[in-house]
Amino acid sequence: MDRPARVVKAQAVDALIARMDNRIGHALFIGAELPEVALHLLKKGLTITVVESDAGKLDAFLEPLRMEKLDRSVSIDSRPYSSIEFLSSSYNVIVSWRGLPADMAPALFFKKARRELKAGSTLYLKINLQPALEKLPLSIADALSLPEACSLEEVKEAADRFLNLEEFISLGVLTERL
Repeated sequence: MDRPARVVKAQAVDALIARMDNRIGHALFIGAELPEVALHLLKKGLTITVVESDAGKLDAFLEPLRMEKLDRSVSIDSRPYSSIEFLSSSYNVIVSWRGLPADMAPALFFKKARRELKAGSTLYLKINLQPALEKLPLSIADALSLPEACSLEEVKEAADRFLNLEEFISLGVLTERL
């Protein structure tokens, strides 16, 4: 039985929160996603930088933080992530629920993230993987060939070149009938 996207996302958020034990520092959110995770980190004393250009998504992200009066610990940058030069070793956590930024190849993204993460820090990245297109009918395969999607091998290879990976954890897979 297929699970709705909101259920899968809620389970992923719960899994993320359970793994985040940072007590102090700075978190970078690439995209205004997962305000539940941001709220958890803010309550632990971290400050947050959000990279987001969409005002609607940003308002939705900030609303629960405003309700808890924790939005003052959040800074916002509306430029594309690829064009921002953060200081080296600035962040204890980077969260990118939307996956790799559309304008960045995996190798470029991981190189940039490595420069911005402090030693021993964590990158939480949702990866949009290409399906095994050769096993699908051509029309479905064409529809699923998204430009932002990449193979797991491509992502792992790029990550291995720039990050000292301890583990690659899949938080969940959403399957829908076609």
